[in-house]
Amino acid sequence: MILVSFLLGGFGISVPMAYYVGFTRKLGLLGIWYGLTAGYTTITAIACVGLVLGNWNKSMQAAMARSQRKGFSGIAAVTEVEVATVMPETEMPPSGQAHWPSSETTPLLPPATVN
Repeated sequence: MILVSFLLGGFGISVPMAYYVGFTRKLGLLGIWYGLTAGYTTITAIACVGLVLGNWNKSMQAAMARSQRKGFSGIAAVTEVEVATVMPETEMPPSGQAHWPSSETTPLLPPATVN
């Protein structure tokens, strides 16, 4: 979706609009800026549509599968169960709490779910 937005907005709107408004309508540099603004507005609008309509769960699962195939076992592959086995229960925040209790030790990972 991002590629489509840049192709359409950048080359389909910006360049022709900048040429038309800058040279045909004789607004000069100001017209070129108007054309570029119209193109970047188009890019932003299409990218926002892609952001809202995107299937983020599917994208996340695909990214995790790629990272696991490459042998990466970083934070993306860490589950709440793994965190609980590494850290004692006394250091885990209560369920639903958005922050860690104040203590001298700083945990490595925040809680997996925050309400």
